[in-house]
Amino acid sequence: MLNQSVLDQPLGGPKVMRAQLARLLEASRLPHIVIRVVPRSLGAHIGLEGSFAVTTVAEGDVAYMEAVGGGRLSLDKAEIRRYGIRFDRIGADALSRDSTRDLIEQVMEGMT
Repeated sequence: MLNQSVLDQPLGGPKVMRAQLARLLEASRLPHIVIRVVPRSLGAHIGLEGSFAVTTVAEGDVAYMEAVGGGRLSLDKAEIRRYGIRFDRIGADALSRDSTRDLIEQVMEGMT
């Protein structure tokens, strides 16, 4: 999931931004990729507390929390469960896949 601010933060200029957004749209149509945006109208939410990923590896589930200068990997089952719940809560407030695509297209159209 992405915070809406990443869609319209002008990094690299309009041409670069349009290309990046076009790539997001392309990727969002692949069957194994889900891109959803948490709308700005939500205001403050737990997703703003930091980036993280929960994934499954051969040894089981792990959680990775990003931080400036590095990150932290957790194998603690309770902590992994908490991050799974956090992910579900963020997802509950995110736009649907179709609404996310519509928003990305609107942002692209508004770029000059």
